[in-house]
Amino acid sequence: MTFKKTISLLGLFLVISFIYTLPMLRLTSPHFQLLQGDDLAFHFMRTFSMTDQLKEMGYPTGVGNFSPFQYAYGVNLFYPYETTVLPLALLTMAVGNIFKGYYLYVLLLTFLTLLSAYYGMRYFLKLQLLPLSDKGMKIAPFIFAVVYSFSQYRLVNIFMRTALGEGTAFVFLPLIMAGFFSLFFDQGKKKSWLIFGMAGLIYTHFVSSLLVVLFLVICLLLLMPKWSVTVWKQLIFSGAMAALLSAFCLVPMLEQMQHLDITGAYQASLVEGAQMTGSLAYLFSFVSPEKYSYYTVGIFILIPYLGSLLLFFLPGKKNLFRNKFGFLLLIMTGLLIFMTTNVFPWDYLEDSFIQIIQFPFRLNLLATLLGAVCGSLFFAEVLTAFSKHSGLLITVSLLLYLATPLLVSQYLTSQKIMEKYTTATDLQKDGYYNEVSLSMFDYLPKIADPYEYLNKQGKINQEKTTIDYTMTGNRAKVNTEKIVANSAVELPLAGYKGVTVKDSDGKDLSFKVAKNGKIRLTKFPKDKFVTVIYQATLLYKVSFFVSATTLILLPIILKFRNTRGSK
Repeated sequence: MTFKKTISLLGLFLVISFIYTLPMLRLTSPHFQLLQGDDLAFHFMRTFSMTDQLKEMGYPTGVGNFSPFQYAYGVNLFYPYETTVLPLALLTMAVGNIFKGYYLYVLLLTFLTLLSAYYGMRYFLKLQLLPLSDKGMKIAPFIFAVVYSFSQYRLVNIFMRTALGEGTAFVFLPLIMAGFFSLFFDQGKKKSWLIFGMAGLIYTHFVSSLLVVLFLVICLLLLMPKWSVTVWKQLIFSGAMAALLSAFCLVPMLEQMQHLDITGAYQASLVEGAQMTGSLAYLFSFVSPEKYSYYTVGIFILIPYLGSLLLFFLPGKKNLFRNKFGFLLLIMTGLLIFMTTNVFPWDYLEDSFIQIIQFPFRLNLLATLLGAVCGSLFFAEVLTAFSKHSGLLITVSLLLYLATPLLVSQYLTSQKIMEKYTTATDLQKDGYYNEVSLSMFDYLPKIADPYEYLNKQGKINQEKTTIDYTMTGNRAKVNTEKIVANSAVELPLAGYKGVTVKDSDGKDLSFKVAKNGKIRLTKFPKDKFVTVIYQATLLYKVSFFVSATTLILLPIILKFRNTRGSK
């Protein structure tokens, strides 16, 4: 592609990205809006916490002030923030408002998703695994980029659920798949896409990462005839590099989980979770007013997929989906779409390892990727068959997809929206989110009543009482007014690894981490205040060094390996 064409493509993607963000703009009165989705409160509280940390410390901390209830929570130790909350917090600080920051974040995210999808699909088609015509190969990458980026599940995650992790995950999937197939069909020339894509996904959303790894294992088994020593070397190298890049995300979390008896993420019943997507009929929905009925791939993925199935049954030696790869693509897409519904027998998989996905609708991420591939191939095949009218057909098809944000915008304005809130306290004042929504108990130490953290309830000489503290950066300043000197005190603060306790003179105090995970001092000092400091552990620092060093050296290593391989 020439420089001029590249600039034109980037400009077009930027315009399309602006169109995509229309649901956030309320045109009747100039301001930004968002639906009060199920994940909005959590991710906005994470962002407010991150902005406080950046203002107070200059960098993110593992444990910080969280929620309107202002309690210490190790949210950054257990939830990836590098590609989601951190850039959103920086944009929010730059423009002074989280809604404007989120608008810019979605704009950038959509632009990157379009680029990733376009170049990922373009490379995939060059592998010639499917008998697509030359003209089809030219238009299919652009069609895929639009179909994939404007898919219903992505719209739902970004504008309705405000699910930062799953919305951002869409950026990395095309690169991961293109890089993975390059190992088998192009001597691993794009293994860097697999490495950086997988690491980026891990830094974005753990559950999506596990799903993709499982999917890649299935693909690996299906590609068994292509196994060779070279392929396995490339695969092991790519996995090792992705793991080293992700060390700063994975190691601190595993270290804390080994140190404390941590409450895991909420494990939902798969059968109950499947009710969120409903029956097969809901696959044809688009932004239905009924709650959860839109957690599907949606009509704009399903109809092109059905068109692909129709093409498969049409006669012809050069049938696009009649070869082995095309057939597997159709089968896997159909199976994934079927698995997102409550018709699939999820009861047989209860209590299995697959329950880690929490909700079957998460499979929509992979179903959307494969469905968009089928859809773009279907459109490319049809448009090349009607070449005389291809310009008109392309225009009409794209207008249908580009109109979807306008439909979403109409839906949002008919629902309860958020438009002015700038702090975690504003979320509480609104009254829409209850106490549970405005707090988070996942990954806190296991305790009979987790609200003790929320209500800052500790113990003085075995008697339960409120022990207030103020969290600033990574420091909790404990109010000692109620505490008599030499008392045995259990603070309402989690004893994460790396924590230290100091008196008002800055001297270290002896303490233990109780069985319930709280900080316990057997003889409380007679002092004006006590400070609990959550410091980075040695392993935390080492993991950062490993990931940073890998990031710097990996391009050099890749260039050296490619140079040596070409000789």
